[in-house]
Parts: sequence; C-alpha cells; structure tokens
Amino acid sequence: MYCIKQENTAAACQVSDGRVKMLAGIVLFVFLAVSLCFGKTVQADSSKTILVQEEDGVLKSYQVNAQGEKTILKNVFLAIQEKNGVYTVTPPKASGSTIYRFASDGVGKKHTAEGFVKITYKDSVQKLYAKKGRVYTGWYKRENKRYYCVKGERVKGWKKINGKSYYFNSAYVLQQNKIVGSKASGYFYVDPTGVRITAPAVKAAVSFVVSNSKSSQSAQQRLKSCFNALLKYPYRTYYTSIPAAGKLPSYAEYMFQNRGGNCYCYAAAMAYIAKVLGFESRVAAGGVTAYAGRQLSPHGWCEVKIGSQWKMCDCSMQNAHKDQNLFLVTRKQYPFRLRCDKVFQMTAKNGKITWK
Repeated sequence: MYCIKQENTAAACQVSDGRVKMLAGIVLFVFLAVSLCFGKTVQADSSKTILVQEEDGVLKSYQVNAQGEKTILKNVFLAIQEKNGVYTVTPPKASGSTIYRFASDGVGKKHTAEGFVKITYKDSVQKLYAKKGRVYTGWYKRENKRYYCVKGERVKGWKKINGKSYYFNSAYVLQQNKIVGSKASGYFYVDPTGVRITAPAVKAAVSFVVSNSKSSQSAQQRLKSCFNALLKYPYRTYYTSIPAAGKLPSYAEYMFQNRGGNCYCYAAAMAYIAKVLGFESRVAAGGVTAYAGRQLSPHGWCEVKIGSQWKMCDCSMQNAHKDQNLFLVTRKQYPFRLRCDKVFQMTAKNGKITWK
C-alpha cells in the first residue's frame, strides 16, 4: 500500500476506505501508463520521474510526458527487499523489507527502523547501487554484461582495479577482447577478461591496426585492410629455423619495427593483429612449395579462427604470388603443396599473452 503525507515512523498507515480506493486508482493508472511505455513494472516518485527496477537492483529513472506528470503521486513510499544479493522494489507492505519515502529532492529517506539504504539521483541514467545497508563497491553482472561500482556509482572510462586496468564504455559496460580508448588518451587492447595488455608486440599491433584500418569497419574488414598493409613490407632474411614459442613476440616486434621480415615474422605479426581485433589466432609452421617436383621449403603462416573454421593468412606467399588469394583460406583451399608440422596457439588472459 502507498501512504501519502505520512510521518517517518514505522507505524501502520491509517487511511479511509474512500482514500484507499482513490489512491489505488491513481497508482493503477500510473502503473499502466508507464508499463505501456517501458514494458516494466514501475513506481513513481515525487520529482516527476519513473523509477524502473532493474534485475541487478539498480534503479533507473525516466521522465514522463506532460499528461503523465499531472498524475504523479507525492511522497511515495517504496520498499526495497534484498534476497541473495538481488534487490526488488515492492509496495511497503512487503514482509521483511526496508521502506523508504521518496521526497521532492528525489532522495529515499528511511521510514522504518530496519537498516538504511540511501539512493541518490545523479542523472537520468546512473543511480547508486546499494547492498546490505551500504552503497556497493565491486563487480556485478547483468544480461552477460559486467559493471563496476565505486561507492554505488558505476564507473566509465579507464579504471584500475587490484592493480589491473579495465575500460568501461559510456554505458558503463566493461569492454573485452578489443581495441579501446581514443586518439587523445591512446588506444590499447583489452583481453577477453577485460584487462589491458601493454606488451610491446601487442602495443605495436594496436598501433598498426589503428593506422591501417578504420574503426567504422567490421573486425574482418579491418583484418583484410591490415593484411593488405602488411603486404607492403618486403621479405627480409631473418632466422630461418622454426622459432620457439617464446620467441614469437620478438618476431612480430621485428616486423613492426623494421617494416620487413621473413615468413615467421609475417605470421607472428598477423597473429597479433588478428588477436587485438578480437579473433582467435595462431602461428603454424611446416613446409611449402608453389612448384611441381620441388621439395617443400621451411615456411610459417598465420591462422585465424572464423566461426568454427581455422583459415590461413599467408602474407609472405601472397607477396610472391599476387594472382592468388591467400587471405582467410582453409588449408584445403590453399593452392600450393603444404605441410604443417607445428602449431603455436596464442592466448590472451588476465593481462598477459602466452604462446604454446
């Protein structure tokens, strides 16, 4: 039941049957009008906004139209009830809940002696998130999206948490497995766990992607643009033996810094480019020849996972055979004789790149 002009005590509200019916009609009208607009169960406060209870306990407010504003109740009472870390908003008759009155300043004020959760309005979107009688600092998840609160306020932009840097977009959502940032603050790659990686090869790959593709392109389009840009780097003799897994970062760095390298340099650089664009990537090594009757020569190439298939991106052979398409082709589609002896898988997690 809602109470109007009630003092802040835990006493039960005494109203006449006529006022109850009239008030119930008004509440029903507000509920129906706003539910049609937003499709959710809502409550109204006296500052002419609609409070929408989200699944994670965050209250979001929305302005109603002029007609709706005339029907907003004054001094509305709400109850906030917590169960297993989930908050729900109900009428104040809810058993075991804490009741608050929303005054003209939009602040929830304690109505009963049970606990105290202050909900402060910051803007039309961001609200304080309360947990167990105090504003909440920490992670929470909603609809497979992760957020972080500091004293109840969701953060956006860069935030260092336990020594690791995370990036939250303008909607406060944690960004994962992509390039983030801006021209002013710099661009960085955040891994699938959301942690920024600053390893030299990763930073070089991000710089290459930003310089040679457009943010308006899809990830696969950016990959193609970077593949074409890498083809402009000439083949240069480097170490000819198959590199150890731990050496692959240095092969990528050599390609980015010297703008040239051998097949393993192309492969490692392309693998890093694909990784910062959000793809799974790896380096394969074996042998290849484009000519019948010849022995296979030592060779390395990059493979990128598209859907459920691994596809080749062979920059060095593409440079030598411009009439062929060696971008995102399966091994069966590859036009030359090929042998794969070894595969090096790249993993990005918790701020680190590992090769195995």
